[in-house]
Amino acid sequence: MIKAKNKAITWLLPLLTLLVMVVIWQVLASVIQLNIILPTPLSALKEFFNCLLDGAFYIAVGLTLLRTVVCYLICFLLGWALGYLSFKVNGVNLAISPLISLIKSVPTMSVILLILIWVNYEIAPIVIAFIVVFPLSYASSLSGYKSLDKSIFDMAKIYKISDKTLYKNYVLPTLLDNFSASSVSELLLTFKIVISGEVMAETARGIGELIKQSKYALETGKLFAYTIVAVILGVILEYCLKGIIFLLKKGRKV
Repeated sequence: MIKAKNKAITWLLPLLTLLVMVVIWQVLASVIQLNIILPTPLSALKEFFNCLLDGAFYIAVGLTLLRTVVCYLICFLLGWALGYLSFKVNGVNLAISPLISLIKSVPTMSVILLILIWVNYEIAPIVIAFIVVFPLSYASSLSGYKSLDKSIFDMAKIYKISDKTLYKNYVLPTLLDNFSASSVSELLLTFKIVISGEVMAETARGIGELIKQSKYALETGKLFAYTIVAVILGVILEYCLKGIIFLLKKGRKV
């Protein structure tokens, strides 16, 4: 009974918060009475369903998601590979640290403007997102490797436990727990920055370009509709990654 009640609260509270936000939005729109400044929720919803009837919209969504996944996988693979090398070889961390510090300290807008000059507009959103997300991925991977207890490795040598058994029952579960703590936020950050990069680079096909076009055309209803699309896609990405992590953890226990 208590579990059912807690589950109901878990679903109802976010819905109640969303309802309150929509009511506030409607009240503000009614006070302003200018769609070009703030459209009503109903107007934004109509534009949202109109988007679903446009074939070009799905191409834009697909390309934005593709850029997001490609960038995230590059950050993940490179970040965790360099994190492993830094964990194993002290000199690697010392060599990489200045580069990571430089990326973190340089003004983001300066880096973005340079990338827009140097890189093709189709690739620019991926590069921009990589510059922002990669240091986070590297830091989380290095933190994960450092969380491994070296005494466990010494004990495994004494009791002659195979590397396969050690990695399956200790190393991978520990790293997976660390990965699950940071991966979702890194993926969503990648998604948001890719869209921002599409806006700034004027990428021909992508959600960012649709947002920019609606802004130039002063179609605020469409702008809200594309924002709603981005929010929905972000939620889908979040739960897809959480589902993958859940399956990995479940498979680990089998």
